[in-house]
Amino acid sequence: MAGFLASLAVGLMVSIASPSAMAESKTCVLDKTHCSGCVDMVTDRLCDESQFSTCKVRVVDVKKEIGELKIETKDKNGKVVLADLNKKLAGTDYKVVSCK
Repeated sequence: MAGFLASLAVGLMVSIASPSAMAESKTCVLDKTHCSGCVDMVTDRLCDESQFSTCKVRVVDVKKEIGELKIETKDKNGKVVLADLNKKLAGTDYKVVSCK
């Protein structure tokens, strides 16, 4: 029993101390995203490897031109800000509609 509790405590400390455990992770809805070219453009504009540990863009509905962005900050204090994402998409047809 003591060994189990020690293992549990160590596992809990590792998960709490892990930067990704404290990083902000969001799933966002993209407008006007309907093809691989769209995915490439949005990826190029939004997926800054120095800022995000995860950044994946995909088409969800071709006819409705809806895409999805899954993004996670590298920095435990980093934030995913909708307005900042849309600033990076300025000059394109794409827009981040919402994130949760």
